Amino acid sequence: MTKMRFGALLGVALWALWSVAFVAPANALLPPSHIVFLSTGSAEIRQAGDNVLREVASTFHKIGIKARVFIGAHTDSAEAQSLSATLSSERGTAAKQRLIELGIPADRIWISVYGDSRPWVITPAGSPQPQNRRAEIVVALPE
Repeated sequence: MTKMRFGALLGVALWALWSVAFVAPANALLPPSHIVFLSTGSAEIRQAGDNVLREVASTFHKIGIKARVFIGAHTDSAEAQSLSATLSSERGTAAKQRLIELGIPADRIWISVYGDSRPWVITPAGSPQPQNRRAEIVVALPE
């Protein structure tokens, strides 16, 4: 098997694993899962991330007040060495705070903190990976 073909197969396998690992509620509006990417060591929401959060708020308001928002907060493995849980929590809290500012009630937003335990891109330990520094947001229909 060539390296290129192996790489393609590995990519498909990793995507399948990721899609199984991220378990959204059965009534979630998928796709899309909204994703906010963050800078190394930071929980600051940049303009591109703010645009994503505005989309989330718009989706929430279209569904109605009984919708729910789930935030999965992540770090990459380089950040995980010392900051993982704290930084993940700060990222989730920053996204939640901005959603509250955009009119979503706080009691409709839940945060799960994952650190580097659910990478989007598999990397060697301690390697920085921008796609792993993220907050994934799912808007779920009312029960």
